[in-house]
Amino acid sequence: MLTYRTCDGRVLDLSCLTEEERQHFERAYQAYRNGMAAPSFSNEMVHGMANPLVGRAGGWVTREVYRHPLFQALRDLEDRLGLAQGYLEPAGEDLSDPLEDEWIPAPEAARRKGVTLMGLHNAIRRGDVIARPAKPGGRRLLVSCNSLGAWKIDEVRQANAKARAPT
Repeated sequence: MLTYRTCDGRVLDLSCLTEEERQHFERAYQAYRNGMAAPSFSNEMVHGMANPLVGRAGGWVTREVYRHPLFQALRDLEDRLGLAQGYLEPAGEDLSDPLEDEWIPAPEAARRKGVTLMGLHNAIRRGDVIARPAKPGGRRLLVSCNSLGAWKIDEVRQANAKARAPT
């Protein structure tokens, strides 16, 4: 599990979670899969002291907590439960499995997106696209199809790069 796709299409990088955070996410994901009541999920898993982010913040959802990928993923699971249980009205959200992803070699990802391999690597360095080594310690990268699909190419950056390229 490295990526999480929210029901509004954002892709979160969960590779940075600590062991404690990862374990909490796994418990929360299991509670979601088991259909825990949305209000209980919200109170216990998202905003409660069981959430290590909230616990470290003294029981508060601070700006730092709110922006953390774990909190964003938990809030999304909360929304998914709310939609499934009728607490929220659907508005065209993608409710497919949020952990489902495909990993493809970087050259194929660049071809699919219509960019150069260097452009893709720059996007990976900026954090716009999520990638991981194909083998532990390896240099060849596999790219998350979810993050590739969510990446919005900056047309101005592309035009500037083309203008700088030798003819």
